[in-house]
Amino acid sequence: KKWCSDLGRKVSCNRPWIKAWEKFVVEDAGNGKIALRGGRRKKYCTVSRKKFKCSSKRLGKSEKFIVEELGNGQIALKDSKGKYCTDEGRRIKCNAKKVGAWETFFPKLQGPTPAKKKKPQMICPFFRPHKRGPKEPLCQDG
Repeated sequence: KKWCSDLGRKVSCNRPWIKAWEKFVVEDAGNGKIALRGGRRKKYCTVSRKKFKCSSKRLGKSEKFIVEELGNGQIALKDSKGKYCTDEGRRIKCNAKKVGAWETFFPKLQGPTPAKKKKPQMICPFFRPHKRGPKEPLCQDG
């Protein structure tokens, strides 16, 4: 298992642990979309020039994602331009036209956090196993 980490200028999915930078807050962005806040500086994750990073102070079009449930606790993230986000190990890019092994993520629910806003939030680290890694569901309720 490798967990995704908010490094500010990029998100890398190469960490063997879950600490603060590997936790993302999931917010309801309306119209069936979500927004993610990175664990490093609590900034919104955005896609800029196809690169996924958590550096935005405001929630705009580029900070909204569609989550596609793939079954067995697996999801895919689609950016505002309709491209799937791909784990390239050292970074995430959103440039894929279809879902494959590298566009599959396993969120692990850490539980709800006290929300200052009316919209529900939860902390959710994402990880992507190696191609031959286990495919068991890892999502948990509370």
